[in-house]
Amino acid sequence: MIVETRNGPVSLDQVGEGPDLVMLHSLLSDRHVFDLVVPRLAERHRISLVDLPGFGSTPLVDASLDLYGDCIGGLLEAGDFDPEVTTILGNGLGGFTALATAVRHGDRFNKLILVGCGSSVPPEGKPAFRAMIDKVEKGGMEAVVDLAIARIFPAEFIEANPAMAFARREVLLRTDPVAFQTACQAIHDADYDSDVAGITNPTLLVVGSEDLATPPALSQSLAKNIRNATYVELEGVAHGPQLQAPDRFLAAIGPFLEA
Repeated sequence: MIVETRNGPVSLDQVGEGPDLVMLHSLLSDRHVFDLVVPRLAERHRISLVDLPGFGSTPLVDASLDLYGDCIGGLLEAGDFDPEVTTILGNGLGGFTALATAVRHGDRFNKLILVGCGSSVPPEGKPAFRAMIDKVEKGGMEAVVDLAIARIFPAEFIEANPAMAFARREVLLRTDPVAFQTACQAIHDADYDSDVAGITNPTLLVVGSEDLATPPALSQSLAKNIRNATYVELEGVAHGPQLQAPDRFLAAIGPFLEA
């Protein structure tokens, strides 16, 4: 479905009934990254699986997480979302987008779940995003797909689950290169370090201990700087806990959602 907003159209799928849970995918995936957990979540929630800018039928915006956050803020304003009971959950790029939404439009929803996220990328992390931009410029998505898969899953998980790794690889190869580069630049430039203290939404931070894309230190820092934040670390899990360990992921977010 398409929702027309003041910031342009946003494409999404909806399933289930109950309080709204808006789910935002990572840079290294698409909205189907949540397929393993949606059936159980949809038993108690209306799930909105959103295409971020440049993915699906949602138009690309400039390389600014403020604009990504405005996209979701516009969706919450235009759709029939009750701010008293709506939760936003974002993973990776989706987490940064959810954070931007909380900073800029926090009154349009209630709870915030950030999965593998930070308020900014530290200096030592920026070269990875610059390198991915350059690789895609020269060689298309094929040039970064193996690196990207290694950032989603630990090596032993890839070896034990080749079909899942292959499926993610195919999704990445279909990703629009310009959308990928734009999102990389937006994350590279993001800086909400001085803004997160103003977030009043109840917040849960979930991160895998083996997350190479957004290391646990980023989520730990966020947890210290957001009021009333809760921190959960999943041992042995990387950047896609909803794929790698869906049962543990649901156990981590379930009590927070139902509280």
